[in-house]
Amino acid sequence: MIIKDSISENYPIVNHNESPLRAFDLMKEYQVSCLPVLITETNEYVGLISEIDTLNDIGVSTVIELLSKDKSYAVFTDDSILQGLRLIESADLPIVPVINSKHKYVGSCKKNNLLIALEKSFHIQEIGTVLLILAERKAFAMSHLTRIIEEESAVVMTCTSTEVKDEESLVRICVKLQSNESSKVISALRRHGYVIESISDSDFDEEYSDKADAFLHYLSI
Repeated sequence: MIIKDSISENYPIVNHNESPLRAFDLMKEYQVSCLPVLITETNEYVGLISEIDTLNDIGVSTVIELLSKDKSYAVFTDDSILQGLRLIESADLPIVPVINSKHKYVGSCKKNNLLIALEKSFHIQEIGTVLLILAERKAFAMSHLTRIIEEESAVVMTCTSTEVKDEESLVRICVKLQSNESSKVISALRRHGYVIESISDSDFDEEYSDKADAFLHYLSI
């Protein structure tokens, strides 16, 4: 579930010293609503500019002048798909730019591509139980968690962890079990000090047209 596997390298970009009008024209040409802004000489990513930004260009000659620190949305290549989707949802973005450890631009991920990857990773179309579990970050080991589950004769289809917003000491683990019967697993996890945040089967509400979107809603991303 690493985000670099869903990167689109051919997503259009705009150079930092291009005019807002040039950025607007590129968006119309490629039929997109935002563009990553790069310093092309160094391939350094500096921010994301939207179509609305380009219309607020009074007294501005280059796109970099329209950027602010809160527009420097990005994830790293080794971040998880969930982290990318969390940023897309929280900032209401159609894409998320991806950078490497040196803050060089690698490419961008579209929301739909990340949803497809999420669907495959979590076997969303298959019957099973999804558990959201909270644990102390310092004491958490994925191998320990999966061993407890497997000792109860349950099959782990997928398992991933993400940070908990505003709670640096905690980690949230999402586990998909190959069964709708999870009571023994839940009891065992609680005996070992894990907090079960929520339990759901994979048959999400019909009001959601796409099960991956419903899964995101369930995870509260």
